[in-house]
Amino acid sequence: MRKFKILSNGYTVTTKQNLLTDLFENQLNILNGKNTYRINWFNFNAGSIFFDYNGNPYSVKNIDHENKTVNF
Repeated sequence: MRKFKILSNGYTVTTKQNLLTDLFENQLNILNGKNTYRINWFNFNAGSIFFDYNGNPYSVKNIDHENKTVNF
């Protein structure tokens, strides 16, 4: 399956289409001033779980805080 990249709260996130949609929607909400959440990628480690809007879990495969990259 194809992977995509998105800039999310200062980190470049590489993920599949379904999670990308949630991250993009979250970024739009932040830009539009809607009441939403900010993802603090700095608190994530390899193996950490991120839950999308529907409660689906996604495991962080690799994260590099120095280069600010996250891979799912």
